[in-house]
Amino acid sequence: MRKHRVFDAFWVAFTMAAISGFINAYTYNTQGGRFAGAQTGNLIFLGLRLAEFKWLEAWSYCLPILVFGIGQLLIYVMKDWALSAGCPYHLLAIRVMMALLFLAAVSAPMVDSDITISMLALFSSFQVEVFKRIGSIQYANVMMTGNVKAGAYLLSEGFLSGNQVKIKQGMQRCAVLISFILGIILSHYLSAFLEEFGLFLLFPPLLVIHKVIRQEK
Repeated sequence: MRKHRVFDAFWVAFTMAAISGFINAYTYNTQGGRFAGAQTGNLIFLGLRLAEFKWLEAWSYCLPILVFGIGQLLIYVMKDWALSAGCPYHLLAIRVMMALLFLAAVSAPMVDSDITISMLALFSSFQVEVFKRIGSIQYANVMMTGNVKAGAYLLSEGFLSGNQVKIKQGMQRCAVLISFILGIILSHYLSAFLEEFGLFLLFPPLLVIHKVIRQEK
């Protein structure tokens, strides 16, 4: 008997981290050096542009930060409605994510980069809030600083105390970091060939996750 829901499985976390790495590298390479989900990077560039009095460039980094925040409001409203209506929240959320990704992938070659980065920032905002556990333990699939800290701490505690559970949890955080990096590497090389059409490669893993969530009872 499974103790946790399928969307909290380790393979889902591994997949979501790779997708996050892919999207952030994609937006950096194709959308003006901005990140869809890694808002710390956007804040750094925002501060640098403000220090240089480059107001328009500063706004370009401010936009995904604001949209990411709006995404959290939309998630809260959607989750509240889903729970009150008896709808499967995670299934609804991944369908919204797939719709956003599809719109971004189809329209990216034709629309201004601000529109594309906004849709992908919304996608990332949903992703970081909806898929945030491995079992009962939280992790991050978009911002990696917490995983670096947690992985190092859990491994240290596990090896020094001989706690195999802590070692396993620390190794899972390290695997998430590796998956994130692999997504970045894949995006970097594929962007050179596919450019903005590279987003279509993310649909197969999302479809698999959607299928298993839909089939879970």
